[in-house]
Amino acid sequence: MLSEREARSLRAIERQLVAEDHRFVAFMSRPVFDRRDRWTRRGYDMVIGIALSSAVPCIALSGGETLLPGLTAVALAGLTGYVRWRRFPPRRVARSRT
Repeated sequence: MLSEREARSLRAIERQLVAEDHRFVAFMSRPVFDRRDRWTRRGYDMVIGIALSSAVPCIALSGGETLLPGLTAVALAGLTGYVRWRRFPPRRVARSRT
């Protein structure tokens, strides 16, 4: 446990960091993804890749008779992409001001 004096010093350092280094504060406040989240994102990416790679032959080989299997695969890829985007929003990269 911190003493009152140490807690005040720590709060002063935090205020100084917020005032001086906005990029550092933004970096430290972003969400951290753990290993399980990384595998979940890769799983989404695999489903999207498999669905799109199976949609192309389905549409090409159908000969214009029925596009339902190909369109279903495209819809699965789109839905999976949307769910992945909602669950793991893209990270915004801060531009340096040089």
